[in-house]
Amino acid sequence: MSNAETHITKQGSVPLSKELREKLGFLPGTRVECLEENGSLVIRRAGGHTSRDIHDAVFEEAPASRSVQDMDHGIQDIVTRKHARDRWPTGVVTD
Repeated sequence: MSNAETHITKQGSVPLSKELREKLGFLPGTRVECLEENGSLVIRRAGGHTSRDIHDAVFEEAPASRSVQDMDHGIQDIVTRKHARDRWPTGVVTD
């Protein structure tokens, strides 16, 4: 990882050194995104989300660990409720 010190201009821009731009392949017009991670500013090529980034955005907390048997029971419960005969009011013909 390279470290380079820079400054924020009056316009709010953050200039990057030529060496760093060339190393990262940042050409004029390259879209980047800036985000805060643990109190640090991270600048990266836009659209560079990892599957971990997406997972963390979707699931704020890790889902509880479940056994295969727990999942089988859960699926069976849903199927049973979905296809239960008593879900239709008496006297309604569905066919």
